[in-house]
Amino acid sequence: MSESLKLAVLAAVRRLLAPLVRLMVEAGIGVGEFHALSKAAFVQAAKDRSADEGKAVSISAIAMLTGLRRAEVRALLAAKDDGVPSPERNRHRAERVLSGWWNDADFLDAEGRPLPLKSIGHGITFETLAKRYSGDPRVRALRTELLRAKAITKLPDGRLQALSRTFATARWEPSGIAVMGERVRDLLQTLLYNLRHPSRPRYARTVMSTSVDPRYVPMLLRDITTSAEAMADGFDDAVNSPRANIPVGYRGDTTRLGMTVFVFEEPNVQDPGDTPSAPPLHVAEPPLRRKSSKPKPATRRRRASR
Repeated sequence: MSESLKLAVLAAVRRLLAPLVRLMVEAGIGVGEFHALSKAAFVQAAKDRSADEGKAVSISAIAMLTGLRRAEVRALLAAKDDGVPSPERNRHRAERVLSGWWNDADFLDAEGRPLPLKSIGHGITFETLAKRYSGDPRVRALRTELLRAKAITKLPDGRLQALSRTFATARWEPSGIAVMGERVRDLLQTLLYNLRHPSRPRYARTVMSTSVDPRYVPMLLRDITTSAEAMADGFDDAVNSPRANIPVGYRGDTTRLGMTVFVFEEPNVQDPGDTPSAPPLHVAEPPLRRKSSKPKPATRRRRASR
């Protein structure tokens, strides 16, 4: 790799580290613990590279690639790896249960909508659903989590009804942090794959403007969220349909396939003396309405009657 590319990689990594290190500082994690994690990650990356190239794992080769001493490499290779994800890739158990409720035919009505379920008991109940998809016997705790997140509701007759396909996990708790790490990893893996395979990239697209009027932001966020929810629900139906998935309990090879959509917002700070006054806010036309780029046809002149 050329020196200019290395500098570009270092600059990109520094930008990636800014929010990551902020997270660790707020969690009380110091540079020593991060250093230990980075060593393990370097060794794993070098090991994976050898495997991709069909080569045997060599301590000397890993030490040369990473700059670590061979004794450190040997110790890290011998250490137990607690970061190996399950087939669900740290997907929150509540997300798995909601996905089953929206896609498993046993828990859908004739029109394909989630059935209202009794809380406990055998048969088509929330307890059965939770045990099938969560892998955790703590059904009541899961029900409490989903009710608190307003992903489900309790009907007057005591049954439970699904309201949302997703469970909000962006909270300071172990499961929320695990999901955050997995989502960031997914994004980086896709972007790295596209760098390596430019002729057959995976879909990744960013749409943004750097000059949005702050007064328009609430309206744009509302419209973007509504559109994204409709799109995500359609993809959810496709990737989790029984036709495309192997039954629960199958032990053979499967593929993890999905997408993540997120919105980002960041103010552009400018010198107040250099910033002109904002133009009037026009609200008559919805901000997301697409205008046709085709020119309007010329109006024919009427011939004067003789």
